[in-house]
Amino acid sequence: MRVLFALRVDAFRRIGGDTVQALKTRDALQSLGVYVDLTTDLNAPFRGYDLVHLFNLVRVHETFWFARRAVREGVPVVLSPIYWDFDQVERRWQEALLSLALSILGRDMTERLKTVARIVLRGERNVAALVQLVYGYRRQQQQVVAWSSCLLPNSTAEQQVLGRRFNLRNKLIAVVPNAADPLFAEGDGSRFKQRYGLDDFVLCVGRFDPRKNQLRLVEAVGNLGIPLVLIGSAAPNHASYYRRVTSAARMVRPPALILGPVGVRELADAYAAARVHVQPSWIETPGLASLEAGLAGCNLVVADVPPVREYFGDYAWYCDPGDVSSIRRAILQAWESPPRLELREHIAKNYTWERAAQVTLEAYREVLGARSDES
Repeated sequence: MRVLFALRVDAFRRIGGDTVQALKTRDALQSLGVYVDLTTDLNAPFRGYDLVHLFNLVRVHETFWFARRAVREGVPVVLSPIYWDFDQVERRWQEALLSLALSILGRDMTERLKTVARIVLRGERNVAALVQLVYGYRRQQQQVVAWSSCLLPNSTAEQQVLGRRFNLRNKLIAVVPNAADPLFAEGDGSRFKQRYGLDDFVLCVGRFDPRKNQLRLVEAVGNLGIPLVLIGSAAPNHASYYRRVTSAARMVRPPALILGPVGVRELADAYAAARVHVQPSWIETPGLASLEAGLAGCNLVVADVPPVREYFGDYAWYCDPGDVSSIRRAILQAWESPPRLELREHIAKNYTWERAAQVTLEAYREVLGARSDES
């Protein structure tokens, strides 16, 4: 079986959860004997592939472009949506200008304006972005779902949200769990301490942007006297948010340590050195960092949203991402509790890339089998 993974054009310049999911799924599928290529080239040839596997229904313009090409060339499409409906929560966390735009213009026009901004400010002049201006954001999402032979959401909650937004009647769906690499159970906290002079701290790993909610986390830690470490890249379209976070982080006592992106081994060491990992995001599906931190032995504080609770059940401490007091209470509870070893066992048993690949391969076979029956 030959499969092509097609990702957004900047997937390796701006690495996100979709990038990691694609790379790890590719590796695990290859160990099962599937030949997998990966491309970010909008004009990559599809000839010779049995399937095209697409990622990301939220940033949809490249996904739409790839899907339309695949359908025209007669290659079946499998979609990992990595989707959540942001309309209700986004008005609570977005910066004032975008929140106003959402309220007045609605999602479709706001997304078109964001596409214009990418073209003008980032120079992202690829044809897929231009097509979205004409076709429309919502219409592209609906069409990609319609063209896909199979959807692979990361949770039952994500599947339910997709069902409320799109027509999934007679659609093949397989829930593919997200996962954590076993190497995150092998970090050495002493190496992190030797390098930065810190261990036994609260850690937050993730890109700096309002959805990840680091500013409220910094406010919640405040003057508790608990060391805070933030690791992640600054989202290029949220530079002002990053400045607000770093400014606030300098005011906490002790001052927070802010690191940019780090390598996988150093990240594993950071998880091993931390006592609590906090991910108070407005939306996660469920957040690779929380899976990695839990596997490393951290107690977890996470936002109380359906995909996250589906993964972690009673093994984590939950908070309201909009309430600083709620975040603070959850942090203190997790900080004062012994490590939950059963959380590590839960993640190691249920959330592996090998399991994700097995479910994905079964879905591929079902798609190709149905196609064979039709011909």
